[in-house]
Amino acid sequence: MNKSAAFITDLGKVLLDYDWNIFLRGICQHVGRSMHDLILISNRPEQEKLTRNFSKGQTSSANFYQEYCNLCEVDTSTLSFSEFIEYFNAIFTGKIEKMCSLLPALKHQFGSMIMITNTNELHFNFVTEKFPEIFLPFDLVIASHKEGLLK
Repeated sequence: MNKSAAFITDLGKVLLDYDWNIFLRGICQHVGRSMHDLILISNRPEQEKLTRNFSKGQTSSANFYQEYCNLCEVDTSTLSFSEFIEYFNAIFTGKIEKMCSLLPALKHQFGSMIMITNTNELHFNFVTEKFPEIFLPFDLVIASHKEGLLK
């Protein structure tokens, strides 16, 4: 037992699983675009820059929605902000139980528990509300959108 050491982990794909295709399928179904089209658009440099900036807290949730819809040529009259958020947050498929079950023992073993995550305001607010137990063992949570930088 080393109480002077810290345990540092990520959130996504370590403690909480997600699948971006769930978001894309939701958008496709809602606006009648093909999955192929949205994947191509998602890989454009301007879309990647928008997503990075959102994850760094450099753009608001409302602006991200507007810009995402503009880049994907989605009419905001057919996809409301609240519908967009619903699809956007649906990517989270659940806790990774094997890892989450280790947290109490790790908390006992290490002096401090730190989570570092690249996440945006919408996702962070959603996961802290839906999965609050994941965050309980941590002494410090460093979220990219609050710090203005990515790990």
